[in-house]
Amino acid sequence: MRIPVGLFLSGYLVAMVAFNNCSAVHEGGSLASSFEACNLALKDEFANGYHQFLVSNCANCHVSQGSGNGAFADSNLDIAFDAFNVRGNLLVGSRAIDPNHQPPWSGSQHSDEVSSLDNTWNVIKQQADDCVSRAGGAVDDIYFDGIVPEDPTFTRGEIETFVKLMNATATRKTLTWNLETEIKSPTGLSFAGAQLSIDVQANTTINGEKSYIFSNPRLRAGTQSIHLIHISFNINNELVSSATSYHGINRRVPATETRDLSVGSITFLYDLKNTDTVSLSIGLLDVVDFDPPTFAELIAPTGVFGQNCLSCHNAADTASTLQGNFDISTRQAVITQIKVAPYSPNNSRLFIRMNDAQSPMPTSGVLPNNQIKQVLDWIRDGAP
Repeated sequence: MRIPVGLFLSGYLVAMVAFNNCSAVHEGGSLASSFEACNLALKDEFANGYHQFLVSNCANCHVSQGSGNGAFADSNLDIAFDAFNVRGNLLVGSRAIDPNHQPPWSGSQHSDEVSSLDNTWNVIKQQADDCVSRAGGAVDDIYFDGIVPEDPTFTRGEIETFVKLMNATATRKTLTWNLETEIKSPTGLSFAGAQLSIDVQANTTINGEKSYIFSNPRLRAGTQSIHLIHISFNINNELVSSATSYHGINRRVPATETRDLSVGSITFLYDLKNTDTVSLSIGLLDVVDFDPPTFAELIAPTGVFGQNCLSCHNAADTASTLQGNFDISTRQAVITQIKVAPYSPNNSRLFIRMNDAQSPMPTSGVLPNNQIKQVLDWIRDGAP
């Protein structure tokens, strides 16, 4: 399948227009809309490039409820785009040109097309990453002056868990590490009552390709709230490629509670053996001050939103003027109006305005730090 030049150029121009919208961040525009524009450009490139190829060649297996790992060939663009980002273009492309994967749908006949798709994707992906980076930097520089510093990123972990025998089968099983007693290094690191769990299963395709599939990472905090960033895997004491790690995990979990860390699965091609072991490398594990409220608690009469925002931003109240055409009365309204980006305070317009001393919300002035922190913790918890 060849992509028409006109279609490619139109997608590329849409992407460039979207990236240029990042300037709105620096010119007083909506940060959230700029953040969406960065990712919209990448999604447009996927729609006009890889998605068409995958639907044509991979839809027998890689769709919702299909037999393949990852629904990146689904006709629903949103489902396909999310699945493609989990797998990555390198893994998907390598399978597409592998003559032993699923012939005749895969094979070297796709090499030129996949190479062209990869080249364009990598350019747009780098521009999208740069766009998001500029947007995040603008928030810190203009509004916060370091109030919400960016968390560090990791390509591999500094913290190692004990080794566990997988003994995986086609039926998904759960491996659990006790973070009070099963951290191997650094020595002495311990989190009372905390547990980290990941599901594992062994998979063999109809043509004999074998792999391990890891999914559903989740963290239970014990007596103290915990912050975790990045998980990678060591199989038989060797680090598996960092390209297929959970490098995007960055979550805080309240004391005594459990949180899912990612919805994606990680697939490793491997010659399965009953003696195979696995341990985890974690980028960051630390105790934090984290006590997030729910939206229901924030919007209650005694909550931060109920006390300070609802009187002016409530479409359900006929006496309200609905200032700024912004309705804060329901969580759905807040999210769909792109005023809050779950897990990302630096990309949440609501939180930015709360901290903007020149033009604060509420207009009476910047709220006390304890109230701001409640909103910060709520967003970092996914704005539930």
